[in-house]
Amino acid sequence: MATNLCPQCGFDMVHIPTQGDRARLRARLSVLDSVIAALTAERDTLRAQSDGMVYPVLSLPHEITSEIFKSCVAVSSASVMTSDPGRMLRPIVLPRASVAPLLLLRICRQWREIAASTPRLWTSLSILESVPREVVGAWFARAGNLPLDYRLYHNNGSADSLVTDSLLYASRWENVGFRIPLTSVPQFNLVHQPFPHLRKFTFETYHTSTNASIPTPSLAIRCAPLLREVHLSNIPRAVQLDIPWAQLTHLKFNGMDIAQSLSIIAGCSQLQYLDAFTAGATNSILQYLILPRLEKLALHGGRASPGQQPEIIDALVRRSTFPLRVFAVYNGPTTLEHLRLYLHALPPSVTRLVLMCGNYIDSRAMFALLRSPDLFPNLKQLIVNNGDRISGEHYQSFVDVLRGRASVLELADLSLIGPRPLLPRVAVKPSMAVMDQIRVLAAGGMKIRVKTAGQQDANMNVVYDSIG
Repeated sequence: MATNLCPQCGFDMVHIPTQGDRARLRARLSVLDSVIAALTAERDTLRAQSDGMVYPVLSLPHEITSEIFKSCVAVSSASVMTSDPGRMLRPIVLPRASVAPLLLLRICRQWREIAASTPRLWTSLSILESVPREVVGAWFARAGNLPLDYRLYHNNGSADSLVTDSLLYASRWENVGFRIPLTSVPQFNLVHQPFPHLRKFTFETYHTSTNASIPTPSLAIRCAPLLREVHLSNIPRAVQLDIPWAQLTHLKFNGMDIAQSLSIIAGCSQLQYLDAFTAGATNSILQYLILPRLEKLALHGGRASPGQQPEIIDALVRRSTFPLRVFAVYNGPTTLEHLRLYLHALPPSVTRLVLMCGNYIDSRAMFALLRSPDLFPNLKQLIVNNGDRISGEHYQSFVDVLRGRASVLELADLSLIGPRPLLPRVAVKPSMAVMDQIRVLAAGGMKIRVKTAGQQDANMNVVYDSIG
């Protein structure tokens, strides 16, 4: 292809540039340089303005932001209800990127720095599934030297590696809970391990197909001067327990046989709270106990002889002379007479009463019994969960109890929710007259919550709630 360009200088050989052409090009270049300089200056100004622009939330002192982050962890984490309405356990903090505190590391650089340097955000962790070892290590590294709230709930397979990783931080445990297979129990023979911060220890085991070959395991938590609360569940009798029972004030056990339970409670001379669910009649335990400091007693089951258990409780009260303040019974009395004997066996010092009697006792008859002025004259909190057939008259009976105790009672929580086949098709709600009475009581300062359900309801209907 023919071209007019000079192969040496690159100019058009037909049109030779003159001095004037060169001057015009230089003038144009000068103009462009000026425009570039002006745009560069404008860009630098805008960048400086952008860098200096701070969102109001980022202008907060780091200490305030840290406190907000702590609240975010509690709100974004799952919470677990106890079997006692109105009481909450600590939130379950999961190592998931979609919730705090890990989520706070992904928002911006400033928040990441604040979150990573706030040790209190990283003191709680619950492992519900297998996680990489480095996740747990990094998590607790951010917690500095603070005591730890840790839970490991394992459901299947081997838990040995997770337990091994958990034990690395044993000296910092404060409130810990484990659900592990029996095959992993031998790792908890921690006779010489110091636990300077440990206050609460929860331990549950379950069977696996390989449990038959396990030698007699030992669960030893001995060097724990602050330990006051222990929860044990499904611990086989073959497991040797070495725990400082004499210093405990709170004890809860589930699925343990009578002899095992007795041997444990016998060493708990300082016990203030006992929650017992044994693999056998609970009254077999109560008839042998002397608990002079007991303030809270929660019993599960106990459907043995209707006349026997109240007598045993009465004897326990007289024998121990304890200052009982809280009494709870779950799936206990099966007849009204049994319930009457049960309640009259308790001392008048009871201020909090929890009754969960399933669908065995008519609620109206129960409330008529609770209207007795001689029964618990100092009662401040009443929690009832009954599951018989529901009618509007139940609510009026409930309100009659509240009105009769209005001078002392501070909180009342009623759940009329039974087995689904017994429920009405549509939840029965209080009449307007009953609701007016409830509002009057609430206006006077009493905290009231009423819940019910029907067969068509997926969840409970909260009829009234001033408890919050």
